[in-house]
Amino acid sequence: MALNVSVLESTVVRPAVETPRQSLWISNIDMVQPHTHTPLVYFYKQPNNNDGADKDQNFFDKHVLKHSLSKALVPFYPLAGRLKQKGTSMVSISIAMQRITYLKCGGVALGLRLDHRVADGLSAFHFINTWSDMARGLDCAIPPTMDRTILRARDPPRPLLDHNHHIEYPPRNQHEINTEATTVSIFRFTREQINVLKAMSTTTKEEDDDDMNNYTSFEVLAERQQQLWQGISYQNQYGMLQAVFHNALVRMDDDYLRSSVDHLELQQRRQDLSALAHGTHVRFPNLGINSWSILPLYDSDFGWGRPIFVGGSGIRREGKAYMVPSETNDGSILLSISLQSQHMKSFSNLVYDI
Repeated sequence: MALNVSVLESTVVRPAVETPRQSLWISNIDMVQPHTHTPLVYFYKQPNNNDGADKDQNFFDKHVLKHSLSKALVPFYPLAGRLKQKGTSMVSISIAMQRITYLKCGGVALGLRLDHRVADGLSAFHFINTWSDMARGLDCAIPPTMDRTILRARDPPRPLLDHNHHIEYPPRNQHEINTEATTVSIFRFTREQINVLKAMSTTTKEEDDDDMNNYTSFEVLAERQQQLWQGISYQNQYGMLQAVFHNALVRMDDDYLRSSVDHLELQQRRQDLSALAHGTHVRFPNLGINSWSILPLYDSDFGWGRPIFVGGSGIRREGKAYMVPSETNDGSILLSISLQSQHMKSFSNLVYDI
């Protein structure tokens, strides 16, 4: 279906006042992030007027949005800058981009792209929610910190010998990659369905395994995806992959993360860390599962109400999946996943077979 989209205005929004002009250090952990902008989309519904009046003509007024954005870029000034990569030449990359689309139904779609090397999930939503607060006339509740020295490697680096910090996913045949059609689908798991999966995990674990008495929603849903994806017998293998996910998560303590930072410090002495950027080759039969379930996605009220949907505006790579909380805070979780179209048909038929 063809869409008729008209561009009304394109502009650069600068911080409301002068901000520091300096270069900021980026850690090794940042440099192994995918060299892409994380695409986000927010949908807002036109507020209902109980008095029968016409729709709010100031709904998502562009002047309010630009003014509040310029104010938000003062404490978050790096997002108004450029990312420069050193090498044979200097490449300057925009860090943040925003777009407002006014829909025919009266609603609004707010699209954002933030460079993942500069802002992770918590940082991105911290900025967006501060922007929305300022649109309502509030101040920045929690100022961001630009000090990343906590992420510096130790001197000398001391990675733990028994920790595997990097797994290679060799790329497949390029011709095969380019010819495979992919489909992105969204599945909703209710609180009841998640509780059923958790209950099943308690019946399959070892009785003396006290550390696994309470699997998280992420663990049970990640295990469910992996089983369906690999074609494993659901009845016979349930709980085995959960234990794998659980054990991997609980080991992510301070020692492990410090060891990861030190490992990357040793790697960057031998090669460009961009070569280790994860997420590049997560394709069949691998899955890359990311949980956004604890992020404050729905706190961005610009003055016309909370969004009715927040999520990624597309998944570029096959095998990537995101878990997003429900907009109604009812305990359900939305699973967005990209698979080869032929595999998505089977996945869709089996995903709710609990």
